[in-house]
Amino acid sequence: MNLVTINAFFCIVGLTVGALLGRVPSGSQTRPAPEKKPAEDQSDPDIRTITESKLGTFAKRYDELKNRVFESETERYYLKSLLLARWMDVDPREAAAKLVAEKDPAIEFFAAWGMRDPEAALEAALNYEELDWRKMVIAAALKDLAVRDPSRLLDIVDTLAKSAVDRELLTAGFAGLAERDPVVALERAEKWGDLAKKGIAAGWARRDPEAALEWAGESSLFVGIVLKEWAKTNPHAAIAELTNQPSVRDRSPAAGAIVSELAAVDLPATLEWLQKHGGSRAGSHAAAFLRKLDMSPEQIWRTITEHTSGYTRRSLLEALGRQWSRDDYAKFFRETQDQPPNATARMMNAWGRARFDEALAYASAIEDPEWRRIAVGSALSGAASRGNHRQAWQLAVDLAPSFREQLGADEKFTDEEVATALLDGELRDAFLSAYTTASRMGMYHPESGARWIAGHPLGDRIANIGQRLTGEWADRDPEAASTWLGTLQPGKVRDEAATGLAKAVAPFDPKAAFAWALEIADGNLRTGALDHAFGIWLWSDPEAALLALDDSKLNGEEKQRLRDLEKTNE
Repeated sequence: MNLVTINAFFCIVGLTVGALLGRVPSGSQTRPAPEKKPAEDQSDPDIRTITESKLGTFAKRYDELKNRVFESETERYYLKSLLLARWMDVDPREAAAKLVAEKDPAIEFFAAWGMRDPEAALEAALNYEELDWRKMVIAAALKDLAVRDPSRLLDIVDTLAKSAVDRELLTAGFAGLAERDPVVALERAEKWGDLAKKGIAAGWARRDPEAALEWAGESSLFVGIVLKEWAKTNPHAAIAELTNQPSVRDRSPAAGAIVSELAAVDLPATLEWLQKHGGSRAGSHAAAFLRKLDMSPEQIWRTITEHTSGYTRRSLLEALGRQWSRDDYAKFFRETQDQPPNATARMMNAWGRARFDEALAYASAIEDPEWRRIAVGSALSGAASRGNHRQAWQLAVDLAPSFREQLGADEKFTDEEVATALLDGELRDAFLSAYTTASRMGMYHPESGARWIAGHPLGDRIANIGQRLTGEWADRDPEAASTWLGTLQPGKVRDEAATGLAKAVAPFDPKAAFAWALEIADGNLRTGALDHAFGIWLWSDPEAALLALDDSKLNGEEKQRLRDLEKTNE
């Protein structure tokens, strides 16, 4: 028996089986073990006794494992992995033919075979009829070459149809080649375009991040990849460069990974950077690294409050709270009771989803009237979004009279209208999707729902649903939606509706979408709508888009921000 082959195979399957069994292998060569010894089948030789003289036994045992009823799928998986490891050592081509015939994309088998003979494994993988399976198995067979011999991998890939090439495999191959010789990698990249360049950016960054950054130029995509790799070895240098790259800092998902690398070695510096530069993405960046820190929630909370303030502090505390509060909600609120109500409203919402009765009892007992209103509404909305709609709605209606004064709702408002306003604004959509006239009409007649919201006495509080309904209306009849929108008075309802309209029509009429976006008064909504509409227009007709931008009444800073989208699209 070839122990090298067996060990290579189980190096690949070990972690998967170990996870299924609730245990982690102690090393890459450790074979996974089931919770109990697999049942012996006396009708055939045990898998461990199959020899070269009994080739037919492999296929027979495969069929038995496939058809036998096991108490646990873990046991079937373990025995099948063991069988394929033996079979690969004796006759991998026969094993692969059986897997193809059974339409079984055994990834671990092809990965282990590819480590030994990638060309043979590839030849067998090409026999899968299902394109997605074929692509997946080919990637497994060739994956080892991306690290061991990327030039050889790319030679093989060049012989395949593009539809059969896995994107991640291609990127990994160019990354491996660029780490050795970025010039050669660039020469080979022309056929594959940006997919190849993504790999080159990553591999070159491991070799020489400053040179890779110079090559990336003004492309936020490639700059983000370079900085993400650089952060793994020098997060302070990467974060300093990120500060000078606004297109990456403010819009690229790579920023979160870069911030996470810094947080792992220097949390105070990370928080100070987020305070200065995190903006609206501070919370999402924090969510990426807070769970990984080797600190207690209390320690992290104190560090956040020491190094941040205002909106950044609130968003960071919310991100921390979403993780911390799951273990003990009551403790979380006791520890954070000195924070503004809005800073912990999301966690009360989560508590309402998880344990509604506890959350409502705690919220109802809060002494501060404003905090009590926010907490009760958050708990009710949380319960509603989890499915307890009827109970939450009835309680909201029952509680409505006690909150009328705080909400500024006199007798002309019904208890149902007050209850709607009481619900937490962030997650009101989920509640209204089952219980408001707007959504009931919007399911089939979005125009009716949008009109209902515009005429609602508390329309500003539910205007965000009007954005969705107006967008759906515009998809069906953009002219009618535009005509109606023109009749609305300035305000939040109109801004939300205009946002929905602009985003809906942008793909087929970016000029009109841009015009509607310019009329939005709310800064955040206008920015989102402008970016969406102008980005599409810039891609489809850059000359007309830039001309319209120059003629617009936007200030110089806004115009420059939109012009920078052209660089992002490059």
